[in-house]
Amino acid sequence: MTRYRQNLVLLLIVMGLAAAISMLTRDWAHRSAVADLDRDAGYELRRAVSGLQAILAEYESLPHILAIDPRLLIALQDPNNPEVIDETNRYLESINQIGKTSDVYLMNSEGTTIAANNWRSVKSFVGNNFRYRPYFRDAMEGRTGRYFALGTTSDIRGFYFSFPVSDDDVIVGVVVVKISLSDVEQQWASPWGQNSFEVMVTDQYGVVFISTRAEWRFRHTRPLTPAQELVLDLERRYSDKELKPITYQNAEAPTQLLGTGARFVTVGTDPGNEQTYLEREADMPEAGWQVKLLMPLDRVKQEVSNVLLLSLSMFLVIVLLVMLLLERYRRERAMKHAQEQLEERVEHRTKDLSEANIRLQNEVQERKRTETALKQTQDELVQAAKLALLGQLSAGINHELNQPLTALRSYAQNAQAFIDRQLHDKAQMNLQEIVHLIDHMASIIGQLKVFSRKESESLGAIHVGACITAALKITESEIRRHRIELIMNVNEQDVLVLADMVRLEQVLINLITNAVQAIAEMVESEGEAALDGSRRLSIKVIENTDQVLIQVQDSGPGISDEALSHLFEPFFTTKKQSQGLGLGLSISHRIVESMGGSLTARNVPGEGAVFIVTLRKADVQEEREESADSKPDMWMTK
Repeated sequence: MTRYRQNLVLLLIVMGLAAAISMLTRDWAHRSAVADLDRDAGYELRRAVSGLQAILAEYESLPHILAIDPRLLIALQDPNNPEVIDETNRYLESINQIGKTSDVYLMNSEGTTIAANNWRSVKSFVGNNFRYRPYFRDAMEGRTGRYFALGTTSDIRGFYFSFPVSDDDVIVGVVVVKISLSDVEQQWASPWGQNSFEVMVTDQYGVVFISTRAEWRFRHTRPLTPAQELVLDLERRYSDKELKPITYQNAEAPTQLLGTGARFVTVGTDPGNEQTYLEREADMPEAGWQVKLLMPLDRVKQEVSNVLLLSLSMFLVIVLLVMLLLERYRRERAMKHAQEQLEERVEHRTKDLSEANIRLQNEVQERKRTETALKQTQDELVQAAKLALLGQLSAGINHELNQPLTALRSYAQNAQAFIDRQLHDKAQMNLQEIVHLIDHMASIIGQLKVFSRKESESLGAIHVGACITAALKITESEIRRHRIELIMNVNEQDVLVLADMVRLEQVLINLITNAVQAIAEMVESEGEAALDGSRRLSIKVIENTDQVLIQVQDSGPGISDEALSHLFEPFFTTKKQSQGLGLGLSISHRIVESMGGSLTARNVPGEGAVFIVTLRKADVQEEREESADSKPDMWMTK
């Protein structure tokens, strides 16, 4: 009886200890599971936001590129020409297929669609007016438009990018690119049918338009005010969809267990059928969205049960070890079971980390491929600009060779006649003139060799006058063709600068060509008669103590203040689309800086624009140390 009482007391003590340990273990396990769930929710939220941002960033520049395509401007200028509109429709259709976008279309300044990729479809956008959309208003005000909505024609959700199409400084239309975000929901969805987390994306009014749960879409998480409902109706953001409410409120749970930015919420579409989630949210200000990631609490309950079961098992093992020291087999079996559970958890965690590492590596590789593609595209554009300059050079040289060839024929015929008449002195003079003309033609053709060879990286003492003369040899045909008065203000005593002759000539040719084009463009806009006597191109060399300034000034319309701040950026241009890619000044700026100088631009009130090349001054000793190849040809110094 006494032993029975002792066993009873011992059993009561064991049960009390078990209850106490169970309570402590349950509390600790709950805290640990919630912390793990909170950490996983933060990671999944960052991944979801990064995926959305990557998709938006991939297509954001596409309307900018399309807006500078001359074909769109031609379509806006001649919308009643069936051939032009048909060509534009087919072009937008090819862009949509290549870019894998949802839709690409072009609207005039009134908001009416004049061309679209779906021009063949029954639900074509052509002829529809979308001026009520905010992205149209933003583009017509000169800004990039970004907007999410449900298509009123296609009834397909999508994100819209828009950009103005301008004729000089006048906005004449808007090009729009629409992308579908349905693939994002498929990426978030679990292939096994039940997600480990849920995602919803809401607009600034709390309306859910993207979600892993179809029944949550087009519901508002907070009541809409009459003003907000009016805005949504005017913009027709969700077309004719009926926006219903969804239960979305704070849950009664200990929030002190959560980290910063997390909370427990109750979500449901039917009263009494709500579910509690751990929520983490992040803003996407560039799109005006809010991304909410919801983690179900089932995993917390399961982990608490597992930990509690494990702790009780271990407690019972300890009790059995104390009470049954002889039952070694049972003890080893229990310990082995506990070890297997621990190894399973470690393996599970290791697998999750490995999968996360693989995803990160794939994202890094994708970013590297994108960067390589962008670099290749930029190199191709730079090469295109260089080929355009070589074409201009060839045209100028062809013009310059025509007259010497005609003179050569005349001199040769005269020399033959003088020889027949025994007038050897006159024949000798004609032959000397032929030699001079051949030297002159060789120097002209030599320009092709200069521009075809690789740029030198070495600097030396260079004659500024020789570089200016060489540049004018290439551009003088264009100067004469536009009847431009050339004003030279160069000291008779030539000035030496520390530079590379080939690269300096390239910079001067680009500046002179830009000046000629600016004057020609103003003549075209204001008429021939209005500008007679006011077409001037001035080249001036100013020598300071340790610097030399080369000023190239034209009598054109000047440069706007906004353009001055972006003038030397790659791909920025104020010319027509057919006159350049916006790389000339950027390349010239880089060349001058590589030679230790600077290239600046400013407006002269009432007299056009002036570009100033500032270079370091070189002394005579540096000129003597230069090789014979760097000296200018005789015809250049005349």
